[in-house]
Amino acid sequence: MSLLRRSRHVALFLFSLALALASAASAGEPLVIALLLDTSGSIRPEDLIRVQTLTRNLLVSLPPGCEIAVYKFNDDSHLVLEKTTQVQQIEKAIGDLRREGRFTALYDALFDGSQYLEKQSARRRAILLLTDGKNEGGQMGLDEGLEIARKQKIPIFSVGMGKAINQRVLRRIAEQTGGTYSTLSTVTGQDLAKAVQAALPVSRADVTKSAGASGALRPSQPPDHRVSGPTTYALIALLVLVGSLALWWGIQKSKAHASLSPTDSTDSTATVWAPQQEPLQELKTVQAPLLLQTDPTVRLQLKKASLTVREGHGAGQIFPVPSFKMTLIGRIASAEVPVDDPAISSEHCRIVPEGGGYVLRDLKSTNGTTVNGFLVKEHNLKSGDLIQVGQTRLEFALSQEK
Repeated sequence: MSLLRRSRHVALFLFSLALALASAASAGEPLVIALLLDTSGSIRPEDLIRVQTLTRNLLVSLPPGCEIAVYKFNDDSHLVLEKTTQVQQIEKAIGDLRREGRFTALYDALFDGSQYLEKQSARRRAILLLTDGKNEGGQMGLDEGLEIARKQKIPIFSVGMGKAINQRVLRRIAEQTGGTYSTLSTVTGQDLAKAVQAALPVSRADVTKSAGASGALRPSQPPDHRVSGPTTYALIALLVLVGSLALWWGIQKSKAHASLSPTDSTDSTATVWAPQQEPLQELKTVQAPLLLQTDPTVRLQLKKASLTVREGHGAGQIFPVPSFKMTLIGRIASAEVPVDDPAISSEHCRIVPEGGGYVLRDLKSTNGTTVNGFLVKEHNLKSGDLIQVGQTRLEFALSQEK
């Protein structure tokens, strides 16, 4: 076998090994689930008991190493448990839930859950939503949460519960994100676990562990022969580099050999490197540059922002504008920027962190919202913009810090 051919085989073997390691590393990634539970007054006490049973069976059926975060929502949306693999903590968080509140901030919960998973480094993520599908009050729209889930490829599995289920909304949520819709009276924890794993491919090792799990979401222990985490990617990069050097070395040696051989075209023993005559067909499918792509979940941090009341009631007050949630401006006391002005609506407008900046949206207010003297429905805010609501004027400002 010629020197060049041996070099090609070595390079091809190393590239294949690198791709296999990359596939194994991807398959071994953890699964992160945001569990969103409706605890509003429209949910019956017996439904909450069924939810506890359902989630207990779900935890048993999921593969080891899964991380679960728990949200509850009624008048507002609240994160009650950060992601964890500890079954006891998850069961306690769900067992402590009680009916409370008068309204259902369903869309707020969808937005919060989607945004929470968006910030996770894992690429295998899903939302489990248990509710009657009603949205009463809240500050976010349905499309705002769905947009994040669609962009991040986070499937939402909706489970309808309660007396009067809004199936149309729950089906739409599931279908538009690649999830499924079911009802609490018919679905089982095993069914949900299978649906999640079908939407988010897992390795055979994870499936095997899932079948043998006894109810504990303990962190999965990789076999002794498996290399995981940063070590895997360092090894992949090394193999790609060595393979490339082997191929380059073989080419240089062949060129050197060709330069020392007779140039007579009738000499059949002359070695000439002619890539157009002998293409490397085996290497066409190798996409090594893909291994160097950055993680799609990396996002730029927004600059800090604030609103200062320049004219009207409360002139001189300064309100922060968070980069992680929306800011409501209105007459209602629960607004992030409450304005005591009879000329504005209870929920007049809001500022949403979006697309690397801040967007102002009018909420169909009675007297409208203006920015720098122009009536707007939606406006991408810049530092120094003057927002007019009723008789009150506020200045939007961005700081130099992030």
